[in-house]
Amino acid sequence: MPLAFNCLIIDGDKESAQALMTFLERDYEEIRKIFWAKNLQEALKYADEITPEVVFLDIDLADGEAFDFLRHYRNNTFEVIFTTAKESHALTSIKFAALDYLLKPIKVEALINAMDAAIGAVKLKNHYKRVEVLLQSTTGTQHIVLPQKDEFQVVLLKDIVLCEAGESFTTFYLADNRILVVPKDIREYRSLLEDDGFFQVHLSFLVNDDHVVRIVKEDGDFVLMSNHMKVPIAKSKKDEVLLRYGLEH
Repeated sequence: MPLAFNCLIIDGDKESAQALMTFLERDYEEIRKIFWAKNLQEALKYADEITPEVVFLDIDLADGEAFDFLRHYRNNTFEVIFTTAKESHALTSIKFAALDYLLKPIKVEALINAMDAAIGAVKLKNHYKRVEVLLQSTTGTQHIVLPQKDEFQVVLLKDIVLCEAGESFTTFYLADNRILVVPKDIREYRSLLEDDGFFQVHLSFLVNDDHVVRIVKEDGDFVLMSNHMKVPIAKSKKDEVLLRYGLEH
C-alpha cells in the first residue's frame, strides 16, 4: 500500500459515513482523501475515478448492492472492510473469506485493528481471492480462506481432515497431506465450522465428520481419521461422540 492512499466509504446512512470519516481523518494522516458514496451508482463512479486502496462497504445497502459492487471488481486491488448495523448471515460468509467487518456504532479500537489488518493484507499474495470466496458462498460453494505468512490459502471445507489447537494458533491438516498453521484461536473456527459437519471431540481438536474412519474404545478412547491420525476423545465428550457416530456407549 502506498504511503498516501485513498479511502472510499459506501454507506446509505450519512450519519454513519460521517462518523467513520471523522475517525479516519483524525487517526490516519497517510490517507490522501476520503470519498463517500451513498449508493451503488456513486460507488462505481468513485471507484473507477480514484482507485481506492481501502473500501468500507456497508453490507446493509438496499437490494444486495454491496455484493453487486464486489462482483464488478472481482480482481480488485483494494482491501474491503465491511460495516453493518446488525449481526446477519452475511457475516458468517465474511468470516469464511477471512475479511474484516465492523459493527455500528463503530468503536475506534476495532477500526484501528481493521485498518492495520487491511494495510498488512494488501501486501500478501492472493488477497483479492477472498472476495471471490465470499461471492461464491452465495451460490453454496464451500471454501474457507486461511491466512498464511505471505499469502492467503483458499481451501475446500471437504478437504479439511481436522484442526488442532495451539497456544495462539490453529493447525489445519488437509486431505492432500498439507499442513497449514493459522494465527487464530481454534474457538473462532469452531463457531464457523460446527454447522458444516465439524465436531469438537476434545478441547484441542475439531474433526471433520466425513474424515472419521472409526472410533476406537481402547488405549484411551480416540477417533481414527482418514489421514491415520489418532485424535483423543475428551471424557466429557465421549457420550456425544459415540452418539454422533452411531455407536453405543
